[in-house]
Amino acid sequence: LDRHGQPFPVGVNRLEDGSVQMVSTFVVVVGPRTALRLAYVDAGAPGADICAFPLEPLGSGDPSSPLVPSSRDGGGSWTRREEHALSFSFPLPTANGPYLCTQGVGGHLTHFFPQSYHAIDLRCSLGTPVLAIGSGVVKEVAERHCCGGIHASNLEKWNAVSLELTCGLLVEYVHTLPGTARVKVGDRVQAGQVLCDAGDIGFAPEPHLHIELHSASDPQGPSEPLRFLGEAGAASSTSGSSPCSQIFVPLAGRWYTPGGEVVAPVAASSGVPSPPPP
Repeated sequence: LDRHGQPFPVGVNRLEDGSVQMVSTFVVVVGPRTALRLAYVDAGAPGADICAFPLEPLGSGDPSSPLVPSSRDGGGSWTRREEHALSFSFPLPTANGPYLCTQGVGGHLTHFFPQSYHAIDLRCSLGTPVLAIGSGVVKEVAERHCCGGIHASNLEKWNAVSLELTCGLLVEYVHTLPGTARVKVGDRVQAGQVLCDAGDIGFAPEPHLHIELHSASDPQGPSEPLRFLGEAGAASSTSGSSPCSQIFVPLAGRWYTPGGEVVAPVAASSGVPSPPPP
């Protein structure tokens, strides 16, 4: 209950069996040495279901000068990491866009963990094809979950397809729909090849693609900076940028296609929710 004794707003959560429950979820950002009285929780109430995660230190910075935690557990100071020379093709097709970036580098919803700090979230409709951002070998296909929504326990449940790129990085595509993988572990794929379909599995308030990079030698370690090469130069992730290509890092609240940032759709810019892509 809030300070007035009233229930907080609730959102929808879908369980593995498809049943639905209504839950309240908090992501709270506070300054150092801050005490915050957030809510009153009656843990003894019938049907009480409480899930909490420990505090994580936050970094600060911008996508052009990424900051990363100096240790895997996020403790200590934050240090500047050299940008990768490589950029990659966009993970979603032109036909279904444009796509709103709903959370970018260091986002305070779920990208404050070291492992996901450099991740990018792109809103898309259920079933949008997910594309390989470069050539490589499929390392993992995980499709066993059907849950979705805002219960905090979903942070530990997700579907994903992982691809080890020829450059030595591992790209992970998260929240994918079960049963949609077009590839299997060990398959060699090319940039632009369809891997699976985007979904809303795991901690997902809405359908979207979560994409992040890691060193292939440390797949559980801190994420790596992720940059995209606009369509004009996206055919190769190893040749560098061409004079007519655009390198970009999606920012939360802005719209993108494989060619780079675009003007928001008319419905979105006028404050009216945009219809889902066809």
